[in-house]
This record gives sequence, structure tokens and C-alpha cells, in this order.
Amino acid sequence: MNPDTAERPLYFCGDVHGDFEALRLWSDVVEGGDIIQVGDLGVGFRDWKSDESILRRLGSAVSARNNRIFAIRGTHDRRDWFDGRQYDGLSLVKDGTVLSLHDETIFCWGGAHSVDRTSRTRDIDWWRDEIFDWNGELPDEPISILITHAGGPWTGLTPKAPFLNGWHARDKNLHKDLQSEIQQHHQLGEALLKANHPLKAWYCGHYHLPLHGQIGNARCRTLDINEIVEWRY
Repeated sequence: MNPDTAERPLYFCGDVHGDFEALRLWSDVVEGGDIIQVGDLGVGFRDWKSDESILRRLGSAVSARNNRIFAIRGTHDRRDWFDGRQYDGLSLVKDGTVLSLHDETIFCWGGAHSVDRTSRTRDIDWWRDEIFDWNGELPDEPISILITHAGGPWTGLTPKAPFLNGWHARDKNLHKDLQSEIQQHHQLGEALLKANHPLKAWYCGHYHLPLHGQIGNARCRTLDINEIVEWRY
């Protein structure tokens, strides 16, 4: 057990899309805590200087209360920001990072397809490299929590969901891309289980719904927009 992290409460936060109010409010009421934001932080839509100024202020505010935010890459995030950089209490987590928090070992890999990509402008508010591209490698550390932006079949959502019909009509590749994405997430979860990682939980965002599922003995959870939950096991 690492006493430096085991005593710090751990939280998870859904998509915020550039609205950091939920994270600020969390930091106002929690002191000495850690929160993992599961993607769609909303970085990359402004010019670089403006984004950096906003991130510095957020990082400084949470650090003042001895809090830390760890944000992974979502669909609505510019990938090259997420290289492990830190702004005081805010870390933009690189894909493949293993975090040790609250006596848990947490594997992070972000990215997913934007279902509305045909309505967006390339390299302005949509990036081709937004995708989930797990490289098939697993960490050596025994992983107890998996963090991704999208999820696997356990969400119960499929590319045939009625709310996607309009986007399918505009994007002939969307169905196969979403099907592949679900399968790739499933492969990651199954690989962890087959390698006997002590997986307890899997958290993601992306769908803007609070959904529950299970893979092996691990509890799975999607987080709604701005939803924050505390880790309890």
C-alpha cells in the first residue's frame, strides 16, 4: 500500500466539453483528493495560448486545495495536448499511462469516433487521430481499474441505436467504425482478464448517459456529462 495515495479520496468525472465548472465545484468541496476525467475535457478548440491560460488557471485552483485532476483524451480533444503535460494540479494523461491512486493501479487509454464528424471541420473541431487505437500491449503492473473514453459491448449500445440513424445517413463509414471501436474496447477488457489482471472496475464517458454493466467480475460504468462519482469498492 502507498500511504501517500491510499488516503486520498478518488473520484471519476464524465465529459465536460470545455465547461470546467463541475471540476471547480468539486475542488471547492474536496480537499486532498484526486479525480480522473474520462475524456472530452474540451482542449483544442481555442487557440493554443487561450487553452493554455485556461488550463493553468484550473490547475492552479485545484492545486491550492491539494487536489489533482487527471484527464484522458476524448473525441472532442486535440490529441497532441495529451502527452503527459502538467499544469500544477492538472495532468493531461498520455494513452497507455498507468496511474497509482488510492491504492489502485489504473490503466488509461482515450479516444473514440465522433458520431457527428460530418458536421465538423477537420483540424478545427474534429481530428482524424481522435480514434481509440490501443496497441495491443498490456502493462506489467496488475491493473485494477480501466479508464477509457468509450466502452465495450457491456454498455448495451450498438451502432444501430435509433438516435444514430441521421448520422449514418450522412456518414457511410460510421457504422463499421463504431462496430470496430466497440470490438477494440472489448478486446482490451478481455485481454486484461485473460492475463489475470485483478480488474475491479471500468469507467468511461462519451455516451452522455449513466449506464452500468459488467465484464468478468469488474463493474462497468459510463458517466453522464459533468457527473462525478466517488470510488468505493
